[in-house]
Amino acid sequence: MAACALPSFGVFYNSDLGKFACYKHGDIVCQQIRSRGSWEMHHMKAFAPFMEPDFTFVDVGSNVGWYTFWTARTHRVVAFEPFASNLALQNATRCAHPDLAGRISLHPFGLSNATRRCDLYQI
Repeated sequence: MAACALPSFGVFYNSDLGKFACYKHGDIVCQQIRSRGSWEMHHMKAFAPFMEPDFTFVDVGSNVGWYTFWTARTHRVVAFEPFASNLALQNATRCAHPDLAGRISLHPFGLSNATRRCDLYQI
């Protein structure tokens, strides 16, 4: 397999999913993945009893993709993420996990109940 490209601000961490692309610093989600190997698993444990095998998981505002990739191990996922930097990290993780890539449909925009343009800020 070819090496998976990372953006200059990214790094692969060893996580409970294996290689996971994250920000080198300054991001609370990635800090926890780096130190604990996962992000807020209590949410996934709460969802588990309700996730039937044929369910599709929808991840709105998928950030760096932790819930997207975790859920793709067992389910189809439709994810929405408007920030290019988060998408670049998700694409690197997707490259590192081709077995999960086919279960994920990633859309590079946010969702709203109306068609409009808005300013989003990432801190």
